[in-house]
Amino acid sequence: MYPRNDLRPANGTLILVLGILSLTFCGIFTGIPAWVMGHNALRDIDAGYADPTERGLVQAGMICGIINVCLTCLAALFWFFLFFVVGFASTQVHPR
Repeated sequence: MYPRNDLRPANGTLILVLGILSLTFCGIFTGIPAWVMGHNALRDIDAGYADPTERGLVQAGMICGIINVCLTCLAALFWFFLFFVVGFASTQVHPR
């Protein structure tokens, strides 16, 4: 069995770098592209258009992007709750 030359690269290294950067300091600006690009690359790999040897890199980068987006959403909900719900309750004047 010979390797196929007609397959596109799946950009696994780029997706992994974006996913790792999203977890370190770039945040959601690289997390969402890692998630979207990883999903598209996995779809191409499953369809037989992209190199299947990059599946592990693509999955790892996509998972890092998903983790970052979920953590960012949780942090945003926490800050929303802290500033608006708790902050609003503390500014209310209570009658004596």
